[in-house]
Amino acid sequence: MKNRFVFWLISSLTVILVIYVAVRVSIVLLGLGGTLSDIKKLTVYSSNGETADIIERLGITPGTKHIDLDDILAKVSEDPDLSGVAIRRLPNGEINVRADMRVVVAGWTDGEKYYPLDNNGVPINRALPTRPENTLIFSGKVPKDISKIINIVKHTPGLFSRIDRMEFIEDRRWNIFLLNGIKIMLPEENFEEAIKKIDKTNKQNMILDRQIKLLDMRDLSRPLVKL
Repeated sequence: MKNRFVFWLISSLTVILVIYVAVRVSIVLLGLGGTLSDIKKLTVYSSNGETADIIERLGITPGTKHIDLDDILAKVSEDPDLSGVAIRRLPNGEINVRADMRVVVAGWTDGEKYYPLDNNGVPINRALPTRPENTLIFSGKVPKDISKIINIVKHTPGLFSRIDRMEFIEDRRWNIFLLNGIKIMLPEENFEEAIKKIDKTNKQNMILDRQIKLLDMRDLSRPLVKL
């Protein structure tokens, strides 16, 4: 009876030990044991960034043997130029990093400082020392897709060179503020036609050089001028 109990106890302990070892091995292989990871292979994917630059931004230097994923993610959140970052640790010890550089397409101002504006209409938290040259400047809330308005304005050099800033009003239409103080109110629809009409009128009679305060183009059939 005693021998049978000892045999049962040893068998049970053996099974428990085997399960424990299997679980620990699985945790190590799958990377579930914490955020500290050994680097056996590091692969970086990016649609528009240099691999070496991204690795440096993540704080991974040549010869690094171990990385803390929480530390890496913290560095990512502090870097205003990175976007779409994803880090995956594979069972074989390989670290896959997916990261893109935010693309600057314009500028944004809070009234005091200027910031780069990315292609999603989001200001990059990196103040510029001076107003950027040859760059369309926005203020206030900016819609996600600003590619159309940028393309149209930049292809109208007579207007583009005079713009101080642009502002999106009530999430539906644009106001343009010129460097000489003139305010232009664009319509909610067909704003590209309004811009073309302004450009044509300006070429004919230099309306943007006149002493006016407001050019209301919200009704294309009846533009209004306020002196």
